[in-house]
This record gives sequence, structure tokens and C-alpha cells, in this order.
Amino acid sequence: MVHPGDVIHGDAEGVIKIPRSCIGELAARAVQMRAFEHEAHIALRRADLSLAERRRRLADALARYGFAASH
Repeated sequence: MVHPGDVIHGDAEGVIKIPRSCIGELAARAVQMRAFEHEAHIALRRADLSLAERRRRLADALARYGFAASH
């Protein structure tokens, strides 16, 4: 459901709804996401790393940038 003040963003990869309550964090989180994606791409392109090591590095980066899933 979309509420007044929510932001809808769409591109070739899909559409997302950003709740009004999150707008204040959006710029800072976008910077964090960009930094995480850069680090992740570097790790994923490294042919000298095992799959397990790539996964570990991605999990570490997710946690460091605040994107790790909480249980």
C-alpha cells in the first residue's frame, strides 16, 4: 500500500516503495549501498578466492555496512 509522502522509484530492475519514515536516511544509506556493492564486485571477481571465502567476505561487508539480515 502506498501512503502520502512515500517515494516510488522504478528503473529497469524493478520498482520499490520507500516509506516516508525512511526518507531522512535515504542519502546516507545510498552511499553505504554503493560502497558495499563496489566491495562486493571486487570480491566476486577475484578468481583466487574460493566460493566459501567470497561468501565470507560478502557476509562481512554486509554486516560492516549495516545490511546484514537480523533474526
